[in-house]
Amino acid sequence: MVIRCTSSTELDVALPSMDELNPYGLAWCGELDSGNNNNDADAGGVETWLPVPSLMHSKESVRFREALSNVLQDMHLEVSPDELEARATTPEYKLEQSDWAAHDVADAFLKTVARLPQELLDDDDDDDEKPSMAPKSDAPVTLGWLKKRGEGNTSMKKRWMQLEGNVIAYYKREVDNAKYTRAERVKLQKGNIELDKISCFQPCGERDLWWAFELVTTNRTWVLQAESEAEYMKWVNALSHTVSFQVVNIVYRRMLCLQEVRATAKTDVRLNLPQAFTVEMAIEHIFHSYEATVDASALRPYTPSDYVLKLTGFKDYLIDPKRRVVDYTYVRECLVTKKMLRLSVVPKASLTLTPSHKRVLSNIKSSGRLSSMLATSLMAFESPDAHHGSTNNNASETTDDAIPEASTYPSLLAPSCNLKEPLRFCIHRAINCPGFTSSLKRTSHDMSIEKQPLVYADVLVRVELYDGGQRLEDPIESVDTKLQLQTATASASSVGWNVHDYVARWDEPKWYRTKMKIKDLPRTARLVLTLWGAKKDASGKVSANVDERERICSTAINVFDVDGLLVQGDTYNQLLSSVYTLRVGPVPHIIDTTKPYLHLTMAQFPTDVQYRLQDDSTDNQDEGINDDDEASRPTGLVIEKKGWLKKLGQQGSLSKWRKRWFSLSSATGVLSYSDSAQSNTPKLIPLKQATVLICDALKETYTTFAVNKGTRREQRTWGFKLKPFESSRVFLIAADSKQDRDEWMAAIRAVAFEASDNQNEFRDLDDSALSSQRSTITASSVSTDDLKRLDTASIFESPSPSSSSPSSSVAAVLDEIKVLIETDPLVRLNKLQKTVLWAHRHLFAHSFRALPRVLSCVQWTNAADVDEARALMASWAAPRHPAEYLELLDVEFSSDYVRKFAVEKLAAMADTTFSYFIPQLVQALKYESYHASPLALHLIERGLRNPNQIGFDIFWALKVEAENDRFRERFGTLLNSFIDVSSAKMRDVLFVQSTLFSPSGALEGICQYVKQLKAGRKNLDEIRAEARSKLTALNESLPTSYQLPIDPRVEVGKLIVSKCKVMSSAKLPLYLVFENAEAGGDPITVIFKSGDDVRQDSLTLQLIRVMDELWRERGLDLAMEPYKCVATGPMTGILQVVLNSITTADIHKRIGTLGAFDETSFTNWITANNQDKKSLKTAVDLFRRSCAGYCVATCVLGIGDRHNDNIMLTHAGRYFHIDFGHFLGHVKYQVATTERLSGSELWF
Repeated sequence: MVIRCTSSTELDVALPSMDELNPYGLAWCGELDSGNNNNDADAGGVETWLPVPSLMHSKESVRFREALSNVLQDMHLEVSPDELEARATTPEYKLEQSDWAAHDVADAFLKTVARLPQELLDDDDDDDEKPSMAPKSDAPVTLGWLKKRGEGNTSMKKRWMQLEGNVIAYYKREVDNAKYTRAERVKLQKGNIELDKISCFQPCGERDLWWAFELVTTNRTWVLQAESEAEYMKWVNALSHTVSFQVVNIVYRRMLCLQEVRATAKTDVRLNLPQAFTVEMAIEHIFHSYEATVDASALRPYTPSDYVLKLTGFKDYLIDPKRRVVDYTYVRECLVTKKMLRLSVVPKASLTLTPSHKRVLSNIKSSGRLSSMLATSLMAFESPDAHHGSTNNNASETTDDAIPEASTYPSLLAPSCNLKEPLRFCIHRAINCPGFTSSLKRTSHDMSIEKQPLVYADVLVRVELYDGGQRLEDPIESVDTKLQLQTATASASSVGWNVHDYVARWDEPKWYRTKMKIKDLPRTARLVLTLWGAKKDASGKVSANVDERERICSTAINVFDVDGLLVQGDTYNQLLSSVYTLRVGPVPHIIDTTKPYLHLTMAQFPTDVQYRLQDDSTDNQDEGINDDDEASRPTGLVIEKKGWLKKLGQQGSLSKWRKRWFSLSSATGVLSYSDSAQSNTPKLIPLKQATVLICDALKETYTTFAVNKGTRREQRTWGFKLKPFESSRVFLIAADSKQDRDEWMAAIRAVAFEASDNQNEFRDLDDSALSSQRSTITASSVSTDDLKRLDTASIFESPSPSSSSPSSSVAAVLDEIKVLIETDPLVRLNKLQKTVLWAHRHLFAHSFRALPRVLSCVQWTNAADVDEARALMASWAAPRHPAEYLELLDVEFSSDYVRKFAVEKLAAMADTTFSYFIPQLVQALKYESYHASPLALHLIERGLRNPNQIGFDIFWALKVEAENDRFRERFGTLLNSFIDVSSAKMRDVLFVQSTLFSPSGALEGICQYVKQLKAGRKNLDEIRAEARSKLTALNESLPTSYQLPIDPRVEVGKLIVSKCKVMSSAKLPLYLVFENAEAGGDPITVIFKSGDDVRQDSLTLQLIRVMDELWRERGLDLAMEPYKCVATGPMTGILQVVLNSITTADIHKRIGTLGAFDETSFTNWITANNQDKKSLKTAVDLFRRSCAGYCVATCVLGIGDRHNDNIMLTHAGRYFHIDFGHFLGHVKYQVATTERLSGSELWF
């Protein structure tokens, strides 16, 4: 629908320029370029790379860079820039005592293959210095006659076999290789066996077949028989050295003395490394073991202290001579998983360090306008009564000549606690308004923004006051006005005036005011302004019905800026899409004049207003309190709650559930309900002395199509009964969630108490009131399920029921609070519960679970309450693990004190454990009110201190969120600053990674090209050929050494294009094989996905990894070993490939169409791949443990879409899950969510 409206030009509204809207507006690129010529010697005249380009500066970004500069100065007092550069070049992945991964292991020795430096060998013969490589020739390596058992006809047939690379080709007759080329031989083939698909190479178990062996693949088991023992040994030897070590049967391993790591070079030595050895002891032991080896080459003179250890094939060093070898991450992993440890002895002199990165501090502050304003603000930084420095808000009018002296500056500030008037503002205009509304459209595999044309021409602005995600008072709505179509003039482009967009103007200024006074506003309060289109009725009045409104766009303003100054005067704010809510998190600071923005004026005062907490003692020293203030103070608890619930009719269970709008108010003491929120004739339920009880019998489970026809979400009703006093009727009501039901029941019970004669009980609470009186938990307080889970003895010390004492009602509420804290960590308490909890806060000091709920009761605008809260946090019982402090970074805790306290506690975690929670910590940045938060600074500091183990993960976690327009300014600021202060080595590697794997990278371009070919009906072979040509071209631009985002310990080089392919699944991911940058290292195989949001997979795998660590901490090894997954964009990511594994669907296919119903399928598979008793016993045990672990994990996480293609099994018996696109109840409706075990699984 096209709305009808008048038109307007930019001359009608006098638009400001881009520089006026962005007074700090030097672009990042321009600023950093200005400093590179002098300070960045390694730049070489090339522009500095920024992961989020085209960002403008704001006061927030300047303050963040100031704070980061201070952090760097403090850090450089402990660690020099050269040391930080060394950590990036030669990383050490250490384990601390408090790390989760530091589990005790019973094994006393590590099986190790060590490699000495080549220059230490006193041998001039270079022919045998390197491991022998298979000769590259067109001719087959091994050939001869073998008998083959047919698939249909099981008789043994004689075939001419030739081993060519990783394929055994067989013919009916002998083929002369000198006569035929390889291409001609392919045409003569009867078939072939791909050795890459072999899962087991073992002797034949049939006694009547001499000199026979089996090759087990997914589709079938090949039985081949030689004519003599010599032929048999020839083929066994050739195949054992062709296939991977893991698939060779233990009989052949022992017969040929095969080892997992083939130490065939003259520099290699095998040894057992004791756990107790330090690095220096291990180096000496390696040298002694080599010298004691038979036929070892002589060594030149050496000093063991001149060498360090390196993990072969990894960028991971063991440098600290006094640290135990097992106190490194990968060494402990090898000890736990019984892998072979591979070490290289490298000279310390080879650890050349890049010159220190001197631009760390020099470019933090830029030249020109930005540095001038920075100097102005620094003069007023850190006033005595402020949390942050203060500066003149009108930065565009500040000059160097007008800088006040620091000693006189504090006198120019007025404390906010003295302002007893409301916050006032006036709305002027909304410019470049879109002609559409936006909404999120989500399918089971994708999420996009859907746009609909505007329906209504009348618009208004709805203003809401928020703090910590909670609305502080009723919203304010402006008068409505008509949208006008923007038309062009000659100067339109210079001011960002978008033709065919709309403008809304309020020509007659009208001042609006909040109900709360400025002195009562929290430090982190914000105004959320939303532009709504609305329908007018016949009388010209704007409809209040939400169905007759459309949300166009919104913005938010921090009432107090980053310096704690009250926002005053004219402000312009970017309007964001209607899909975003700005109740928490960053607010827009940068204005793009080509996009929608809003102009309003905040009330001005004679001077700047600095935020300051209210102090009751100072208030009492004032001349007096006016009558309005005294009258406005609440005399009791004010409880109001509104929302939709379901209610049964008077016939009870014989009637149907009907949706009703319920409204609860402590002022009237009644619960009202009606058909709609706008009804003027609601029905009333008196609550005085009413009884409310849980009714589990009313629970129902049903399914709705929450996303699309291919998915479902399981819903439940949570019922309760309400019986008014002296009434025979019982109202049966249900909520959509347990938390919603608990909140309604608690609010109703609180209003019932308030309306009763005992309401004054709650105002005289003290700690002694319950010292002698306790009450037990009643069935009306909690559900039967909660009672079963709750250990009441852990909460109550001396339960003695009492209902006649004056404090029995208080005790009942206190008991209810205790139960809620123990059973529901996400519970939100009502006002009555908060009052009771705060009065008896010291009773909970021994339980960390209660701390978040106690902090939610604090009045953060009162200085006394804040001091009490800070003292409580310092003395409160510590949690079992520091990770529990993450709860204090949730959205409801907006106080700087709480968030800083949580960051200080989380900082105590060791790096390995800290890295587990980087995704949650980065998400918590969305709840910070300002860029310069303790959490943001600590994350960057940890990333700089340990760039490889933490820095790479932080980079990609920030990079993914920076792709979101809502958070681009914040995460872009953090990301660009992080790159700006990182080491030169790390910046170079991150640049390569971003060029390859980001949403705008080279691999994403290849994926899109592949999808175009698929849409053009190309077959898979043609697509793979085209993809390989693209990868070949990409290979030419790749450096010889860089790290992958999925594991920074691994350095890779070029792609092995011949092994890369396009996979056949729906999204056509790329199967990529990289060369290991270190000679002798194993190739690295990953999958690059495009079109899937792998962040959900990454979250699920992280939770499984945490479960596994918790189990290991308690001595339970369930061998989960989840694969690695890194999101590089909203719809791109990298996944680790688990080698030597197949899906359970492929296992079932080996038997036939009905293989899924064969109870012996898993038994046969594991037995076929582990024929000797020892390996079979080990495989069965591994299957049991891993299957049990994943069954529990997938059940707890509610993981759905579990079918045989999403469950895999390794050849060694480890059971694991993949593809976690549906979890936490969001599942496909075709597939049941309950995981069921087959008969063979139960047998194991």
